[in-house]
Amino acid sequence: MRQRAPWLAVGLIAAMTLSEPARAGCENLLGVESAPADKTADLSLTSCDVDTRIEDGGRTSQIRFHLRGAAGDAWKAALGPGGRLFPELLKGDLKIRPNAGGIPAAPLLSAASARGAAAHAWQWDEKSMSLGIAPSDPVSATDAMRCPSDAAGVLLLWPETIEVAPRSLIAPRLYRSKYPGNYEPVSPSCVAEWRLSDGAPAVIHPALGLSIVAANSRDGKTFSLRARLVGHPESKFTEGAVRVVNPTLHPLAGSWSETEERPCEGSAWTKPAQPIGELTFDASGAFSVTRQPFEAYRDYWGTYRYAATSSALTLSVTDGNAIPANRRLKGTARLGDSGTLELEGLLPQEANARPICAHRFTRR
Repeated sequence: MRQRAPWLAVGLIAAMTLSEPARAGCENLLGVESAPADKTADLSLTSCDVDTRIEDGGRTSQIRFHLRGAAGDAWKAALGPGGRLFPELLKGDLKIRPNAGGIPAAPLLSAASARGAAAHAWQWDEKSMSLGIAPSDPVSATDAMRCPSDAAGVLLLWPETIEVAPRSLIAPRLYRSKYPGNYEPVSPSCVAEWRLSDGAPAVIHPALGLSIVAANSRDGKTFSLRARLVGHPESKFTEGAVRVVNPTLHPLAGSWSETEERPCEGSAWTKPAQPIGELTFDASGAFSVTRQPFEAYRDYWGTYRYAATSSALTLSVTDGNAIPANRRLKGTARLGDSGTLELEGLLPQEANARPICAHRFTRR
């Protein structure tokens, strides 16, 4: 049975605009906070907004996010001369709030101001539409006695292989689990070193773990991220497995959430009374369905076959905790231009007496 944890693997993603909440598949990387308590900065970045670069420089290698599209326009409007956050930027009253592993918390300054800053800070460069930082080494002032010991539970990055697309950003975080379903984040200052397995098609920031998958990575390629805890021998790493997935070859792969359903007796889409909270497909051919996702729980799971040319989708249930007797497992799956998934003739799970002939999902 599959497990769930709050790690971040930024992989099979879709485009979004900054004015909207982060869409499914677009993971929140960071937000901007304003120091005055009565002001909110209202500015953020997701994985879909940026191209990421890690410059070679060891443990203090510079990380740079190049903003694209609507995200770049929004940041330029807010932080440029006359923008609503421009005064706070000049005064040094803005700071970056990380929402993902490997993203340092630090003040946000203009590129000109940051050059004279003594401490590490995020630099906003309007000319290149980029946000960068040369971070301090998080382990430089670590008290090893405050870091987890071998007896303090199991260390993990993620319990199963995660799937990511070429050019994806992986922002990992090390967790400690004391019992099934329990995941406690380990302080970044307790991770002595991050590595990639030999031959991995990616680059990694050795102090923060941020990794960028190569654009030419082949579909199905597997590798691992490795984290070593402060105080552990150099040969002892916690590993997380990664599989590269080409979204074109595996169009259904990812996690989906139901937003609408269409009754068999009508043609209008309606809001589901009990939506399917999580429908997952992976590139290896496995699927799972859960109406109310919670920790490691799944309703049922199995394998699937999908023919993109005909849109035919066949599900085969192999096991589960709540397998519906009235399920229908053969139908069609079509991807919409807006990133939606429509299942026709398939009934992953029926929660009410009203016959439902179609379900519409968006990426989680």
